[in-house]
Amino acid sequence: MADFTTHYDWPRTRTYDADTTMVISSRGPGKTYGLRYTFVSDYLKRGIRFAEVTRRANELTDLSFGYFDKMSENDEFPNHVFKSTSTKAFIAERPAEGEKPEWQLIGYFVSLSQMQLCKKRTFVNVRNILMDEAVLDARDRNHDYMNNEWGLLTQMVDSLTREHAGDADKLGKPHVYLLGNKCDLLNPYFAICGLTDEPPYGYTWYRNKTFLIHNVEPGEYENRKMTETVTGRMAVGTDEEQVLRGEGFTGSNPDFVHRKPRTAKYQFGIVFHGDRFGVWYDERQAYFYVDSKIPNNATNVYALTTEDNRINYIMAKSSEKFLRSFCEFYGMGMIRFSTIVLRNKFNRVMRLFGYR
Repeated sequence: MADFTTHYDWPRTRTYDADTTMVISSRGPGKTYGLRYTFVSDYLKRGIRFAEVTRRANELTDLSFGYFDKMSENDEFPNHVFKSTSTKAFIAERPAEGEKPEWQLIGYFVSLSQMQLCKKRTFVNVRNILMDEAVLDARDRNHDYMNNEWGLLTQMVDSLTREHAGDADKLGKPHVYLLGNKCDLLNPYFAICGLTDEPPYGYTWYRNKTFLIHNVEPGEYENRKMTETVTGRMAVGTDEEQVLRGEGFTGSNPDFVHRKPRTAKYQFGIVFHGDRFGVWYDERQAYFYVDSKIPNNATNVYALTTEDNRINYIMAKSSEKFLRSFCEFYGMGMIRFSTIVLRNKFNRVMRLFGYR
């Protein structure tokens, strides 16, 4: 059976019984493997099925291919066999020689991009829901979060579970699991918890004790991986080393982070994909300060996308020259930010004006 003494300790984490559990760690301590093992055990003991969620439909085939191979290789369930398609997972008791397996449905594979289609599908006895790679590498230019990802996931959980208020459920409440590496502070799950910096090591509750984050403190596993594996030795001295060691998130250093002084005066606002940036200037310090507050009734607010545009907002295209002038101050290091997360969000704004 899966060795939770040497891999991630799912039995301990599940005792918290959180609606949503997010586990953040270095790469490789067995988060995904241990949870898949747990899902199979839950089905065999209680008939609970699982669903694994991806962001986009084109990820489903790669996800489902060989889904149980590692567990079969390790002979975790010697009396059972597995198979999977791009949309479903199956289990059967190991048949006698010459007989065919009697397949039973154990899980589903779904994508957020096919939300409307999933509303029409029938899902039965789903109580374990997993989204792996919930935190993307900030350096990855080929993948991004979905718009309103938390909202889409909420709808998906509803479609998968068909949970009704007040109903007594013999299978118990659903549990949502989000897994990620220490890659990016600017993810929708930290945002929904109101995090503006790294969560502390250990277990921390958010959202009125419904959302549990376990930020796993690095230890012997990470140290040995750096010295005893080819990957670890390759990563030494590179940006990848921080991720493998699990020592911090990309962009989590506090450079240029300082709350604005009371003497700062409001200059203008920027809105980008729903995020609001108030820009203030303090003559005493000769610095611009950026926070998330734009005064009520402010008219000099620049919308960077058409979806952000509102009455009294100014489309950035017509004010591009002005904004590029402000970007020069950014390049000179004359801008300070109220939080690390806000600074990272603003860095993405700056990419529109050629800063990388």
